[in-house]
Amino acid sequence: MTRLHRNLLFTLACLAAIAAIAATATYLLAPSAPDPQPAASASANALQAEGVFAAKARPVITLSATNYLGKQTYTNHPITQRVANALDTLGYDIQIMHNPGLRSLAMANSGVVDGELIRIRAVGTEYPNLLVVPVPLVVAGVGLYTHKRHPQVSKRSWHNFNAERFAAVKGMMLLEKLPPQFAHTPVIYAQGYQQAVHQVIAGRADLTLLPTSYVDRLLDKSEAAELVLLQPPLPPAEGFLHLHKRHEGLIQPLTRLLQEQSMQQNTSSIARSHAR
Repeated sequence: MTRLHRNLLFTLACLAAIAAIAATATYLLAPSAPDPQPAASASANALQAEGVFAAKARPVITLSATNYLGKQTYTNHPITQRVANALDTLGYDIQIMHNPGLRSLAMANSGVVDGELIRIRAVGTEYPNLLVVPVPLVVAGVGLYTHKRHPQVSKRSWHNFNAERFAAVKGMMLLEKLPPQFAHTPVIYAQGYQQAVHQVIAGRADLTLLPTSYVDRLLDKSEAAELVLLQPPLPPAEGFLHLHKRHEGLIQPLTRLLQEQSMQQNTSSIARSHAR
């Protein structure tokens, strides 16, 4: 190989090395492509802000209720709907749990659930952790009933009635309405209103205390015909929502909303009466 050839090969090798160095520098100095992840995150945030993604679940208020009718009494009850509407306005959902009477109170008082759906106002004196929402959800007539063939039925008055056994639903706060003369009468406890009625019809109890609306509207007509309502009428019972004290902040707004509901119902009732 001549000297000329060697010089030519050396020159070509140098040029190749320079080209490789230049290509490397170009790659290293070129601006990198944007990371797609931040853009994706930004898009996700934008969609969430616009409500495209599911909203965060709302807090739930769980209320216990007594299953006096032997079925899911308050699942679709008008009282439940009224409380649900008020809680919905305040940003809460409602859940109803049915429990036996005394257990229901104990669960609400201890804070296992958030409160009791419907109880008479006097409940707070024995269960200090329960706060009443001071708007009656229901005003119920209550009465003392005996069997139509009871030996003392002709008296027609509970004032002169001598009861040896009294049928009562266990945990029923309506017993607060029981006249004092029956305060020491032995009690036969029933699981629900219907069982109390059966105890009276069967002669195992002389009297029972029931909401008059239950006997008039819900009790089987053949069974209702077996009962006699003793006179005079007892004072009506008012039912209230009670909440555990940890929800004290809800008492005032719920009071206002339930009062507004009552006013609207009264206005609608007046309008209907004038339309007749």
